[in-house]
Amino acid sequence: DPQGELQGQNVLIVRYSVELTAARFGITVEKVNHLLASARAKMADMRITRPRPHLDTKMLASWNGLMLSAFARVGAVLGDEALLERAKQAGNFLKEHLMSCNKYQDGAEPSANSVSASNLLRLSHYTGNQEWLQKSQQLLTAFSDRLARVPIALPEMVRALMAQHYTLKQIVICGQRDDSDTAGLLAAVNSLYLPFKVLMLTDGSPESFLCQRLPVLSSMFQLDGVATAHVCQDFTCSLPVTDPQELRRLLLDGATDS
Repeated sequence: DPQGELQGQNVLIVRYSVELTAARFGITVEKVNHLLASARAKMADMRITRPRPHLDTKMLASWNGLMLSAFARVGAVLGDEALLERAKQAGNFLKEHLMSCNKYQDGAEPSANSVSASNLLRLSHYTGNQEWLQKSQQLLTAFSDRLARVPIALPEMVRALMAQHYTLKQIVICGQRDDSDTAGLLAAVNSLYLPFKVLMLTDGSPESFLCQRLPVLSSMFQLDGVATAHVCQDFTCSLPVTDPQELRRLLLDGATDS
């Protein structure tokens, strides 16, 4: 409060570390911690006498979705299992989704229509489900006039439109999740900027989640027991590769072609 208008009403903030505070006043770190604990207890005793503020218990799926997506993408690119685990935990926690179908532009967060167009397109390329692809196309068609007039109002939907135009590339890695050769192929994929892709990892087990839902994966295999990458477009695949550098070249050639 540089103007001094709220003297004595400011929210307390921490400007210096405990160590710097101790050095400034010539006391030990333990003494500072003791004083802080005492001050917090006194403030808590005073606060408990005041009426509690209203508690907003609603959960916004949009903010949680952005957080989940960020953890998943950064975790994949950096190979950070802790971040990936956070994404999984958040996904398991979000059992119910809140959505508004009446938003016609992206704001600080993408609108439900834009996210739906993007997710339906991605899901169709994961699964081959043409109904989801058609629904994504119908959404984009419904907003075609607005996209043509003011595309800046719907940047997330423009991204979905671009993905549909270029066609998402499917990258399937066949290998054991924790093996080093699998990690090498995944690192090769994540080292490149490929915005129009879907990435799948399968260990070839017919009992796995993906294989049970995507029968096409049963036709993909490891070469000589080594982790193998299959790069596909509309489930039409190139020759399988096992070398990370060869996979990079294959993906870069495809990116140049598109």
